[in-house]
Amino acid sequence: LKTMRELEAKHKSTPILVHTDLKVVDNRLNPLAESFWKYQHINPSRIALNNLLIMNVATGCTMMINRQLKELSAPIPQTAIIHDWWITLVAASFGKIEYINSPTILYRQHGENDIGAIKYSLRYFMTRLGKLNETTTLIAKIIHQASTFYEIYKDKLNKADKVITCNFATLFERGRLSRLYTLLKFKYFGYGFARNLGIIMLCFLIKDRKSLTKK
Repeated sequence: LKTMRELEAKHKSTPILVHTDLKVVDNRLNPLAESFWKYQHINPSRIALNNLLIMNVATGCTMMINRQLKELSAPIPQTAIIHDWWITLVAASFGKIEYINSPTILYRQHGENDIGAIKYSLRYFMTRLGKLNETTTLIAKIIHQASTFYEIYKDKLNKADKVITCNFATLFERGRLSRLYTLLKFKYFGYGFARNLGIIMLCFLIKDRKSLTKK
């Protein structure tokens, strides 16, 4: 709240999002990781739109948003993968994002989590690539989310962000080499070698946009 008030005083009438780290615990609250960000290999400072289109960095249960961001984000469409990702995209495009580098909540990890805390590694991404159907389904959702974001906000986005969003939303309408060129040109990457290697490999493994729409 203190951080939010400071930002609102500095940036009048601006959509603002503040979020924090989490501590990962098991179903008996035994610590698994002191930092959710380190556990998942997330860099909360990477909030450029080209990064956020491919990977979210803010966790909804730690987020505080002001009224301006609430009004600009709503209604959240059904094609949004999760509400916190959608709100973060809006904040990055039209407002300010600030993070507090301290866990303020226990993230209780158990077998029934809808979206669990996963320890990212090269081995994990190789496993994901081996489950191409599941991974393709996720990519389809990410692309669909970007397409919806573009359609809703294209008249509000600045010229650079409009180009970034449109090219990402149409990434798989191109041939494989053109995809790779676009990926590198606009730097549609998350954080970490394994994660980005997986993204590059998917550019070649997924045949075309029709392959995504079937998922």
